[in-house]
Amino acid sequence: QKKGYHHKVVITEKSDPEASIFGQVDEYGPIVIEAINDRGQGRLWSEYIQRYHYLGHRNAVGSQQKYFIRFDSGELLGCILYSASAWAVGCRDKWIGWGKYERVKNLHLILSQSRFLIFPWIKVKNLASKVLSLSAKQVQKDWLRRYNFRPVMLESFVDKELFAGTCYKAAGWKYLGITTGRGRMDRYTRYLSSPKEVYVLPLCEEFRKALQEGASR
Repeated sequence: QKKGYHHKVVITEKSDPEASIFGQVDEYGPIVIEAINDRGQGRLWSEYIQRYHYLGHRNAVGSQQKYFIRFDSGELLGCILYSASAWAVGCRDKWIGWGKYERVKNLHLILSQSRFLIFPWIKVKNLASKVLSLSAKQVQKDWLRRYNFRPVMLESFVDKELFAGTCYKAAGWKYLGITTGRGRMDRYTRYLSSPKEVYVLPLCEEFRKALQEGASR
């Protein structure tokens, strides 16, 4: 059992590995970022994450949106989750230039990409960076429809001992620095985790003004 806040996820044959897919992303049809809005799909999403993501499944806190990643021809390629942003990240907060009051007031305008999984049998080059670009556009629309406001920035945390962050760089995300090793939602320095590389993606030109002052809907 992987560490974290979990509910029991039952592994079934529905998430068994499938035939490998190889090639370049431009050899295939369009990629679909499919929002998950029902319990059946949600359970299958959790099953894939628990089975194949190195962090496993844990319950996201606060606002969230889960997605399946597919080719438009139907093949399932992976999963992605956007959820509430980390409470405090030193390099991020310094880069934004906000104080504690502004952070408390406007933190909801940042979304955390807290899970990103391309299935291990999918060997399509440049797929991950393409998904990052498409999902950044899709989540803005879905967040507005579901929560009545648009996020102005995305963030993600990459374990540098396991990943190089190449797909984030290729998709235009900006590297900011290293976390201190506290958990994402840790307000009181009680939960330690391994240091992660911090990447962000501004979603509008005036993102910093919105985060420092607040954005209108």
